[in-house]
Amino acid sequence: MVVYTDGDITIKAKDFQGSECLSELFTRKKVCTKHVNSYDRWTDKNILLMTNAHLHAYQTRGAINVTGGETIRDIMAPIFGKL
Repeated sequence: MVVYTDGDITIKAKDFQGSECLSELFTRKKVCTKHVNSYDRWTDKNILLMTNAHLHAYQTRGAINVTGGETIRDIMAPIFGKL
């Protein structure tokens, strides 16, 4: 994973345009959900799928982690269809 000074991210040779909200999704436990747009949600989901970061113990066949805070409950769970 490469994070550029302008906030753009490259993971496994795939580029994602960075944003303030996307940065918050990866670095904060609490995110202001009213500022998260559809691109941020799409990008977050794709990065999580590429890295298994949304799965218990980062294992390919692990269960989706839907507990542990506002970001997971309000952002991650809905994009994966789990509440």
